[in-house]
Amino acid sequence: MNALPFEILKHEYNHMLLGGNNFHSGGGNAAQFESHTLCVQGGWSLMGGASSSLLSCCAWDRDRLGWRPEGAKHRIEARDQQGLQVNSDLDPIAGDTGVFVLRDFVSTGDALRIRMPFVPQDEHPQWLWVENHRTYSNNGSLTDRFHWEDSNNPCLDKAQPGLFLQMQFAHDNRTGSNIFGGLADYLRPLTANGHFDLMVSDTLRDACPFGGTTVAFRRIGPNPLAGNSELELMVFDRNGDKALDRGEHYVPSVLLPKQGERPDSPRFFGSPDHALRMNGTRAIGMGTNPSTASMLTLSSASKRETKLATPPDNRTVRLNGIRIELLEERSDGAALVRVSTGHTRLTEHAVWCADSIVLPPLRGREGRSLILSVGKRLLIDRSITPTRMALMAEVGGRRYFAPPTRLTVMHGAKVTLERKSELRLSHGSVVHLLAGSELRAERKSKITIEGRSLLMVHAGARLDVPAKTLKKLKRSGKLIEAD
Repeated sequence: MNALPFEILKHEYNHMLLGGNNFHSGGGNAAQFESHTLCVQGGWSLMGGASSSLLSCCAWDRDRLGWRPEGAKHRIEARDQQGLQVNSDLDPIAGDTGVFVLRDFVSTGDALRIRMPFVPQDEHPQWLWVENHRTYSNNGSLTDRFHWEDSNNPCLDKAQPGLFLQMQFAHDNRTGSNIFGGLADYLRPLTANGHFDLMVSDTLRDACPFGGTTVAFRRIGPNPLAGNSELELMVFDRNGDKALDRGEHYVPSVLLPKQGERPDSPRFFGSPDHALRMNGTRAIGMGTNPSTASMLTLSSASKRETKLATPPDNRTVRLNGIRIELLEERSDGAALVRVSTGHTRLTEHAVWCADSIVLPPLRGREGRSLILSVGKRLLIDRSITPTRMALMAEVGGRRYFAPPTRLTVMHGAKVTLERKSELRLSHGSVVHLLAGSELRAERKSKITIEGRSLLMVHAGARLDVPAKTLKKLKRSGKLIEAD
């Protein structure tokens, strides 16, 4: 490639440090290797390669290899506001919350690791990593920058300081016989600008920075729980055989611009809005896009699901009320980050899609597990983004490689729909109110159930809605009382 092949050398050398092909991650994987995810992941890590965004290592790499600064007291650590070392391997539901100081990750190793709660023991555990990358312009690190930015092509955006996030699946064994086992793509980037149903358009754009042309992609709509990020290879049934192959992918390169705007920088190789920033997205939580909920996984390789979507695959998204907020960027480059729980109020319109979603008995500040704020809408819909490899349905000319969404409100969970808010179920979605759960709808709120969607109220659940709403639901046949 007319230059020293640093990325290839780095990737192959690091196999000797980490392990075999099942340690491909951070943009260095390929479709034929068995992975935790249907889509091949980009991102950043020691095992990065042609599909990396940042060229940096990541906090998982350093933790795996035991690379810590001299004098470190904890396996994973950050600082408190007084500058003292603190353990930053966090379980927020157990009380590990507060404000943490993250200095530049590359030069200090500071990071947060947040355990995803409510994941059953027979499924892959998950952790969300948070790293403060100050980037090359501030720390001089030749690897702490986007893949192609040193070409100085005017179509490329350079990396800017911010909090970069990745979800870890399993791969935490350090003792025993299986420490070099597991699947590839055990790290999935969480892009701050959101996860979407992404589709390829029929519009050609300049293929920056390589020359020639490429197809642009567009966002169909938000899909925070099951949608694609711009740092993974979007999978489509390109040959029309009603089955997916992990190699049937597109690179989410040029985002189709709005009328009059210039085409975006190639998104797959990194964009400043992929990070939490003071002048961009500053916080994520239960009702944002992306979400802090756990993620779906699907063990797969080439053309097959290797576990057939059974444990230890994670086939349920579990909501948790955790919020991560960038409070301040100090003059020395350190970031103040608040990790908190109990954020169960949705203050913006939201769309939730996944094979299965579970709302545990969370206790928000109002004592409720989920509050839909005045005038807001929560749409429970079927995912357009594939979550399975076989065609599951064709409806209205659209092919679905995902089942209808099932939302389960657990025992003890309480849901409130405030005035003029709307809970809408679409495309066969089903909401289950289990025994001991509660759904309360205030006056002028709406419950809209379309098509074959259903609201299942199990014995012992409480449905507290205006009489007019209840009568309408029963008359439509959309309200089912179950044992």
